[in-house]
Formats: sequence, structure tokens, C-alpha cells
Amino acid sequence: MVPEEEVKLKINKKTWKIKIVKSTDLPPSTLGECDHPGYAKPEIWVKRNQKPLDLMDTVIHEVLHAVRPELSEEAVLDTATVIAKALWKLNYRKMPRNSKGKH
Repeated sequence: MVPEEEVKLKINKKTWKIKIVKSTDLPPSTLGECDHPGYAKPEIWVKRNQKPLDLMDTVIHEVLHAVRPELSEEAVLDTATVIAKALWKLNYRKMPRNSKGKH
């Protein structure tokens, strides 16, 4: 799997890779996946072919799993959606990759 986009993020003293991938790289009914935090080189995968708000929601959802693995799926679902909606209303949006560093 070659990610469309990849970033690294420190979560609980471990470096995680977050990868935005093609829809065919994950099962049809799966929008994102998160490795178990115990993995040596944990990763998160998120399907790119989502509406922008849904993509934000999925990224937050999977990062919550990484940060707080003890939370139930229901708690993660509810929390991610509320955070995504709040950020969206505050006009946070994904910038094109080639604009990195340009403000």
C-alpha cells in the first residue's frame, strides 16, 4: 500500500504514521483503521475518498483510538464527531499538500 499522504505524529511517547490511502487499500465497509498502541511502529490508515468533514471525523476517530485505547467504540464515535463538527464550524479545513509551509 502506497499512501496518498503520510504524516508522523507523536502519541503517548511513540511515533505513529497516519496514512491517507486509496479506498481499495481498506475493506469496503471500513473508513479507517488503527494499529494496537503496543505495536513497535504503529500506523493509522484513513480512506481518502470521503467528504472533507467525514475525512476529518475519521482521522480524529482513529487518533482517539491511538491516544485512548481504553475508550469504547461508542465513546470514540461520539467524541470524534463532536470534535470534527466543532472544528468544521470554526472553518478548519485540509490544505492542499503542496501548500505546506506557505501561509
